[in-house]
Amino acid sequence: MDKAPGIAKSLGARLDNGIDGLPKYALSLAGLTTLIKYSGGWSEKSLSAWLHQQLAMKPVEARNLVHVARIASQNPHGLAIVGVLSEAQRSRRLLELAARGAEVRAAVVLGDETLAAEMGVEVPSVVVVSSDAREPWAVLRPPLTQQAVENFLWRRALPLVIKIGDRKRDFARHVREHAHELGLQAILVHISGARGTDDESESALAELHRAALKRPRAARYLAYDFFDNDPEQFVSRDVYASELPTLILVHARGQSEERTWRIPEGEAIRSKAIVELIERATDELKQAAALAAPDSWQELAAPEAYEDALDKCEAEGGGG
Repeated sequence: MDKAPGIAKSLGARLDNGIDGLPKYALSLAGLTTLIKYSGGWSEKSLSAWLHQQLAMKPVEARNLVHVARIASQNPHGLAIVGVLSEAQRSRRLLELAARGAEVRAAVVLGDETLAAEMGVEVPSVVVVSSDAREPWAVLRPPLTQQAVENFLWRRALPLVIKIGDRKRDFARHVREHAHELGLQAILVHISGARGTDDESESALAELHRAALKRPRAARYLAYDFFDNDPEQFVSRDVYASELPTLILVHARGQSEERTWRIPEGEAIRSKAIVELIERATDELKQAAALAAPDSWQELAAPEAYEDALDKCEAEGGGG
């Protein structure tokens, strides 16, 4: 701190309380004037995982829609962020900086006007693309300031249904920090994963995804593997392993005004029941107007050519 006071200040290091809060870490990359701040554990494992994540965010150039489909399919979360940008935006590495600032778990992709035409978007735009052709694309159009892009990625660069488990604690932390934005969380607690496949849980997971496709902006859809998380967080909500899968809807989770709804025990978890539960909750909370409020970004149905591109990738084994 004595030798680099400017860097220390930029990282939020302070001297007014002794050495509490130190050490501070950041990554400096050639060509980037902004330091990439680290917020996580101090262990070698945590730092190493973060560095690997930063390496994975190096942008790649996509030649065509098939290339985009392959990149999205190969991402662990089935997501790609595609920037079709102006030369000025490219030169200042707008998308890369925003992606690193938002700690995205999606592949970062750059494309040209030809790719934009294939995707059916204008230049400049930033698009969140899923490996599932049924999921709508989120599209951010100008003004594309770094803050606007970063805020967009915080909100939209996550899977439609987010699977959370202690095996990927860093990702779970990232989700928890931004899971309150829509107010409502549709939480499916299941037993398919860490201890093998469970048919009833697999069915409930598929139904949760169908509900998310029907009402993507009405809630944050979370799936917790009971045996890959701390069971106490479920037991405290009267959710037990013998009763799984269970779906609960939570508003203002962890806050004083928290409210919960659930699909009754013994009732099959179906997408229709999930959507009806969300509608009931929004009516009771009188949030319908807020949930329907326009955003700075829009949704676009994936073009038919994208489904064909995914099929081609699958036929080729997803490699290359």
